[in-house]
Amino acid sequence: MTQTHSLSTKVMTESELMELMEHNLSDSQAGLVALGFIQEDILESGFEGWLHQPASVTAASFYECTDEVGGRLVDTYTTLINQEKTLDELGVDQGMRIDHIECMKGLQKGMLEVFQSMELYYETQEYARENYLFREEN
Repeated sequence: MTQTHSLSTKVMTESELMELMEHNLSDSQAGLVALGFIQEDILESGFEGWLHQPASVTAASFYECTDEVGGRLVDTYTTLINQEKTLDELGVDQGMRIDHIECMKGLQKGMLEVFQSMELYYETQEYARENYLFREEN
């Protein structure tokens, strides 16, 4: 499901675009993630550099971040499972157990949010590119 934002169609300055992005992307977790990636890329490349950043660079950043976070989640999950097994082996009664299905649903939700964030990133970059560059050409 695509999240849409009401972006105006007027030509805007860099500061107006930044304000609009911050406003429109702050209403969901996926939007906040996209905004974080956008802000980091602007810090690294400048606003105009970000406007011209190739999609492959952005996708690589999302890939690296997802790989790192996913790896940490798997490590945590493995640790919890091992602790549960150890307690079972020791005969310790456990009132709470890991809900494996809910863990998988959480992982699925997280992965979908990554793609939703990337989609919002690209939509925002495209909107900014069209409106900012149009102003520069006049």
